[in-house]
Amino acid sequence: MSWKNLKILAIVILLVMDSFFLFSLIKRTRSARYYDGALIDSALSVFRESSFYVDRKFLFSRKASIPVYSGAVDEDSLSTVSQTLSGAGYSMKNEPGGTRFIGERGEFFLGNDFSFFYFENDRIERPSAILSDGGYLRQETGAGVGRFRQTAEAFLKDHTLVSSAKGFGYEICYTDYYLSEDGCIVCVMQELDGRDTENRIYLLIVEDRVVAADGSFAIAAPDSKLSAETVGLMDILFSEKNYFDEEYKESGEVSRKNRILSSVGYSYAVYFDADGRFYYVPICTVTYQNGESRAYNYVTGKLYS
Repeated sequence: MSWKNLKILAIVILLVMDSFFLFSLIKRTRSARYYDGALIDSALSVFRESSFYVDRKFLFSRKASIPVYSGAVDEDSLSTVSQTLSGAGYSMKNEPGGTRFIGERGEFFLGNDFSFFYFENDRIERPSAILSDGGYLRQETGAGVGRFRQTAEAFLKDHTLVSSAKGFGYEICYTDYYLSEDGCIVCVMQELDGRDTENRIYLLIVEDRVVAADGSFAIAAPDSKLSAETVGLMDILFSEKNYFDEEYKESGEVSRKNRILSSVGYSYAVYFDADGRFYYVPICTVTYQNGESRAYNYVTGKLYS
């Protein structure tokens, strides 16, 4: 065989090897990102033994890969808000766990754990507690609630509570409106990376003025995005199966309850460490046709409450 032919043969062999390694890499990557069809079939069969019914579509799609976000609550976090409130005549007082701003009209409290409280001097009440009394009824968005949203937006902007920082700002969502003869309570949520967070405040509006507010609201934005090894939906569904099995054993019932999975959702919960840093950790919530739902830490796989 000539030298030229040997070179051609070597090139062909290298191309074949490259193709083989590429195919192996693609297959390995797909296994990491997708559940194997045979595994899905086996899992669905095992779930059915516990009267737990899961549509194949929930497992056939790509595994959710959700990052963790981290940041710190420090003096810089408060600087913009404190300057605005100081300019409006509020005095600042550092307290264990947060900062209080006291003015002629009322008070703000911003906690290091994102707790939030505001009230005018004659309205020391928490809107979230008022909601539990049942006197306010939920109103569909768009049905005469526009002016309440405008009032809520103006309140947040006037006190620079909606400013973002360091590149990972929150999206502000006006999610719910509750009406009564006395006024309206508006629920405002912060979204991160297109997902819900636990950061929600409730603003009580009376005569087109916010008179009280409480909840959880972050004035510090994440400053880093971290890759996280998540457990995957399959692990969570097996935890659900184990939960149903234990429930059945303890109930003493002859037959099992049927559970039909209706939705799977992902959101963020916030955790704090001793050094003042916070972490937005993904949460996976599974919901059933009967309204039952449970949430799991998507990093540890443990039940989240």
